[in-house]
Amino acid sequence: MYGLQRFAPDEVLAAVSFGLLPTTRVEDHADYDVDGLGMVRDDDDDDDDDDDDDDAPVALLEFRDEERVLIFPPGVAEANGVVTAPVRAANWVERYTKLGTVLDVASLLRDVAALRGTELVLGQSEARLEPLRSRLHRLQQAYDTGLVLLADVDLAERTLRDEQMILAEHTAARAHTLRKIRHGWGAYFAEAAAERLPLLEALADRSRALVQVSLPEPLSGRGFHAEIQAGDAVRPAEPIGPGYAEIAGMGPDAMVLLAEGAGLRPGLRVEVTFHGTEGFESGFVLPTGAVLFHGDGIWAYRDLGDGRFHRLPLSGLRRLDRSWFVPKSVLAFDARVVIRGGQMLLAEEFRAEIMREDDD
Repeated sequence: MYGLQRFAPDEVLAAVSFGLLPTTRVEDHADYDVDGLGMVRDDDDDDDDDDDDDDAPVALLEFRDEERVLIFPPGVAEANGVVTAPVRAANWVERYTKLGTVLDVASLLRDVAALRGTELVLGQSEARLEPLRSRLHRLQQAYDTGLVLLADVDLAERTLRDEQMILAEHTAARAHTLRKIRHGWGAYFAEAAAERLPLLEALADRSRALVQVSLPEPLSGRGFHAEIQAGDAVRPAEPIGPGYAEIAGMGPDAMVLLAEGAGLRPGLRVEVTFHGTEGFESGFVLPTGAVLFHGDGIWAYRDLGDGRFHRLPLSGLRRLDRSWFVPKSVLAFDARVVIRGGQMLLAEEFRAEIMREDDD
């Protein structure tokens, strides 16, 4: 479970019972953020003492305005390791992480090179066809007037047919190569391969790279931006072509992202983070130590001041790296919460409740 803290040492409780109230310890500015950097961590030494011979609970439990309020004498909660901090406002932006793979573009480069060669031959053949047609037409007219032999006309017809066969063969080869590129790399490269020459050259020298990844379902048809992380380097990435890449074997949610290629060798697995760009939700970020899991509920203790604490139910929590996002409706902007020692407060609340029932 996240956020469970150890019970305070009994020798501290004993000191409190003899009227020795230590100095109050409250952190006014907890250093934590959305990414969990600088999180408040519980680094207290483990002092396990299972003897519990207190005759009465340190705290009292009162009900005010239908709220259970746990009340400590001044400084006692802090002396027992309770640390509080103001909540940190933040905005929740959808974020999803997927594993992607750097694609080997060698076959794409070969196919595009073959396509360019075929298109070059096609252009040359088409350029020869019109003069051959014109020559045949002139020879046929000359033959009708008896100026040339039939053999000259036949030779011109065969030459034209040969060129038409060359044109047909290379047209078929071009169509086959385009289908191959579309099947393997999507319409972005197949429909305008000649216009992608600068990009293809960048892919060839690995200054740019293509990454295959699946688009998170919640972002389907919505705006987003993506980042690729390989090692410690994070670089922006952009989708190739409009919408999904129609690539064989990748599924309907497949995408191909284009990114800076330094260090991205073919076959490398990389982490791709998608950030939604359409709207956000206001709320707060709580460190893991502020969130308590007990029974069927999720809780946090709010510091009401003067040694008073109220256990607040939490809902709509979303997990961050090393913290939790809480919607704005759950907490107030000026709230202070217990970020360390919440489990001790939970134990004291239950003990105070038992003593209260016994008194009744």
